[in-house]
Amino acid sequence: MKRIEITPRENWKKESELLGFTWHTGLNPYWNESAYYEFSGQEIAQIEQATHSLNQLCYLAIEKTIENNLFADLKISDSLREPIIKSWERDDPTIFGRMDLAYDGINPPKFLEYNADTPTSLPEASLFQWYWLKAVFPENDQFNSLHDCLTEQMEWLKSEKKITELWLTTMEGSDEDWGNLIYLADTAVQSGIKINVIPIEEIGHDGNQFVDGHGKNISRLFKLYPWEWLVNEDAGQEAIDSAGLFIEPLWKLILQSKGLLPLLWKLFPDHPNLLPAYLEPRPDLISFVKKPFWSREGANITISDGQTHIETGGMYGSEGFIYQKKAPLFQSSGNYSVIGSWIVGETPAGIGVREDHSQVITNLSPFVPHIIKE
Repeated sequence: MKRIEITPRENWKKESELLGFTWHTGLNPYWNESAYYEFSGQEIAQIEQATHSLNQLCYLAIEKTIENNLFADLKISDSLREPIIKSWERDDPTIFGRMDLAYDGINPPKFLEYNADTPTSLPEASLFQWYWLKAVFPENDQFNSLHDCLTEQMEWLKSEKKITELWLTTMEGSDEDWGNLIYLADTAVQSGIKINVIPIEEIGHDGNQFVDGHGKNISRLFKLYPWEWLVNEDAGQEAIDSAGLFIEPLWKLILQSKGLLPLLWKLFPDHPNLLPAYLEPRPDLISFVKKPFWSREGANITISDGQTHIETGGMYGSEGFIYQKKAPLFQSSGNYSVIGSWIVGETPAGIGVREDHSQVITNLSPFVPHIIKE
């Protein structure tokens, strides 16, 4: 695994915008092609195998949560217990998720957390870095079967789950969220599913079911909007009662909670892809990361190793924290990197690399493309 600096394409902004990538530059450059990450085939195989294994462990953790009523350890309210169990038993379908991994090319990949409910950076990982590869390194490959896997998953939703029409929604105002949503909608169209893309602010409830801004009944809804927010809103109970309507499914709350990390460690101690993690601080855990159960985008994170202490701000933390052993991140040229490894259905489908000068990767941390080189 290497980070290699390179001269960016002169026309990369224009090329990106032609593909719909309009959020490539915000307060700071988000897309960074002045460098790329190089992996060997063996390293990619290690990441792929770890992703597959971790996904299987996560499903076993769901079953253990249900069997042993461990919802409180995940900070999931008792009122959601039965709806989540029903969602799991119904096999409410999932499309995708993104696992964040620490990996240095030497030691086994380590599971940092699971963005299971509302993962973003999808078009960057699937489409944009693939076009970069074809323009800059056409003879090389990339761990990136995301587009094919997504269209296959959409075809599965149509054939096996009988979903012929799909509404897709997120909040108004974010180019990034809308870019992710529109790209996902395109994969549904390619699979023969009729789509309706609408702001979540236009969705209502007529007393019987959810309807769009035209009063049309919503038969199935993909929401780029967190379940833990939705269940606490005015229509939260209606959403819980209609949980089978939604993709991603309600059972994803178990995987979205940072309480998953201590649960996995308790169930599978010393697994090579897991880090020690606990519900309480421990005197023997000198170097650790303190994470709120429901934090997102690197908010309210504390990193402590006995010598340095890093804290980020945000709106989370009142729900409590978990404590995970600090994993050494890959470092190069003053950057720390984290790998986002994608699962589509149950298939490892590709990676995206995010980096930052800080050890906390946030929603503003640059995305850097990668190649495979033997």
